[in-house]
Amino acid sequence: MIDHHAHPFDREPGPFRPTRLAIDLDDLDGGRPAAPVRPDTVWRALFVSRLARWFDVPVEELPAARKQRVVDYQAHVRRLFADAGIDELVLDPGWPPGSERYVEDFARLSGCAVHLLWRVEPLIDDMLDRGASVDQIVAEVDEHIGSAGEHGFCGFKTVIAYRTGLAIDPDATAAGAESALRHGGPLASKALRDLVLQRLLAGAADTGLPVQIHTGFGDSDLRLGRANPTLLEDVLDTPAGRHAPIVLLHSGFPYQDEASYLAAARSNVHVDVSLVNLFAPSNLADGVRRVVGVAPVDRVLFGTDAYLLPEAFWFAAVMLQEAWQVVRDGLLAQGMDPGWMVDAERAMFDGNARRLYRLDRGDGAGSPTSPAPREADDG
Repeated sequence: MIDHHAHPFDREPGPFRPTRLAIDLDDLDGGRPAAPVRPDTVWRALFVSRLARWFDVPVEELPAARKQRVVDYQAHVRRLFADAGIDELVLDPGWPPGSERYVEDFARLSGCAVHLLWRVEPLIDDMLDRGASVDQIVAEVDEHIGSAGEHGFCGFKTVIAYRTGLAIDPDATAAGAESALRHGGPLASKALRDLVLQRLLAGAADTGLPVQIHTGFGDSDLRLGRANPTLLEDVLDTPAGRHAPIVLLHSGFPYQDEASYLAAARSNVHVDVSLVNLFAPSNLADGVRRVVGVAPVDRVLFGTDAYLLPEAFWFAAVMLQEAWQVVRDGLLAQGMDPGWMVDAERAMFDGNARRLYRLDRGDGAGSPTSPAPREADDG
């Protein structure tokens, strides 16, 4: 499996605290005791239960078993990724901040080839903090876009949904963006970010590198109504929006039907299934069924969006594979051709990501960070 939507994980084995995986940022570890088992949600209870089963211990013994296992942390991480069937990562190192310095470590620990995305928001936010003008920011963005391939990036990433939402104004101008910044307000940077997204799409159309766009749910600092993927329709109707390879992340959850429709209706738009694996695993089979029931399977990608805990990658990938098995069995029972199902499965778990991010190319774009060789006892 190519996990086409991943984030950095702990490079050293700290305490095992599932509460680090959270949507509610206000309650992140919110004074809770360090005990790693708190089954206050179905997804967290399932995560803990499945992991305890994998360790072959009762739930209450999981912390001790994990502490013993991570004495050889690299072997532990590699066993997780191997058991999950993940052999390549398309990594967004933009979060947690500073992670881009440790890409070789993530490859070494996981045993996976690692391919990098360039996230645009850290550059915009930093330049805004330093008082840069709109023209300076756009010029810097253009420079990064143009050199992304030669620096080994296999695609771009934007979380504009978190900042100002997906209702992108295709007529945003530099003059209007500069004026909005001067006047201030909660959405003062919207025109600038809309303008930058248009530059990102234009660059993607020129280079052929895809743009991942956060859609749907996420952390609690997101305004969910601004993250409906159908809000992108105006910008998708621009020349750049019609030609740039685009990936709508998280299947737009809870706007899965909308995201799947956009992937079906526009040949350059793809939809991914990720994050719901972590935070809504009991509903995952239904979500996968809804996505593949509408979107062409050559425009569907599977990922984890896992972060911090290497165990989260394992859990998200296993949940996704089991959900697909449920959907696959249902389609076969309805009379679907088995050969078609095999091809669809290969495409969604591997082939689509390999093609979209051009992972087999040797010209710089999409070239991986080579992992250290696997050891014989890695499992």
